[in-house]
Amino acid sequence: GSTDGFLVKLFPDGQSTALSTYYGSNAFDYIQCIKFDDLNNMVIAGLSSSSSLPLPPGGNSGYFQNNIALTNNGHSGFVSKFDNLDNLVWMTFISGENSVLTNSVPTTSPHSITFDNLYNFYISGLTNNETSLLSCSPCTTNTTNDFPICGPSGSTVTGNSGGASDVFVTAFNSDNYLLWGTLYGGAGSEDKLGYGNSIQISPV
Repeated sequence: GSTDGFLVKLFPDGQSTALSTYYGSNAFDYIQCIKFDDLNNMVIAGLSSSSSLPLPPGGNSGYFQNNIALTNNGHSGFVSKFDNLDNLVWMTFISGENSVLTNSVPTTSPHSITFDNLYNFYISGLTNNETSLLSCSPCTTNTTNDFPICGPSGSTVTGNSGGASDVFVTAFNSDNYLLWGTLYGGAGSEDKLGYGNSIQISPV
């Protein structure tokens, strides 16, 4: 592709390389955030205009959707997970097919990752996608052409609020299934809030 992300992992002494690899496919792929859990599993997330990204050789287990943003020449978010031996174990795109803005390409851009003490992980970022509510929790796939909004029965999740873009938060469990997803914003554009650049989990 025209642009690939890269990953470099050093041993604690800082003198030798444990991992060095490109990550991408047939277009541009940007890694925008990275996080390790307490077991040294690694999750990366970023922005992609590729039609596909590497999948685990043994098969993908967990939530999965294709890069449906490409239908309108858009850019999708992606999330990929590696085990503590640096093997790719899971990957998905996360996006919608259409932008809420006329004549604007659909774009979902992850910017931050965190874990809780149960190894669930949470992604925040910015999206201008139209949204649809999924009737599942956890979810295995996106059954719509929109950015996936979902949550457990009785929970409060919100879709696009009419603004040009909204901050999104999605939660995945340790088995990589989508637990819930929601947007946060108002009638304007939330890119002035920092693009969802930081996410933290309160102690439980």
